[in-house]
Amino acid sequence: MGLFDERILGAAEHIDLALHLRALGGRGFADPEAVVSYLPSAYTVADLDTYTPRWSEAWHFPTMRHIAGKWNLSPSSPLFHDYRSSFAELRERCLLRTEVGSVPEPR
Repeated sequence: MGLFDERILGAAEHIDLALHLRALGGRGFADPEAVVSYLPSAYTVADLDTYTPRWSEAWHFPTMRHIAGKWNLSPSSPLFHDYRSSFAELRERCLLRTEVGSVPEPR
């Protein structure tokens, strides 16, 4: 399939991989018993150095715009709406607070 897309930073690697697999005519399967988490359950302040860039607006929004353009997806699709909600929640859990309403819509 090739290398991972280095322009996808922080999140959505699995979405890009799934769309790439689908474009090649492949199929993926998920185990319904599987649990996936972007944050460890024992998250501490010491983890801030790792999660600050991962959940930064500087990584998130360019990544979402890149995925939308790469796969010809509408930025107003439910996928991106779900990611905006998840992004805000994960930033909050990582102590990366923003003012209410300050998270911009993708362009």
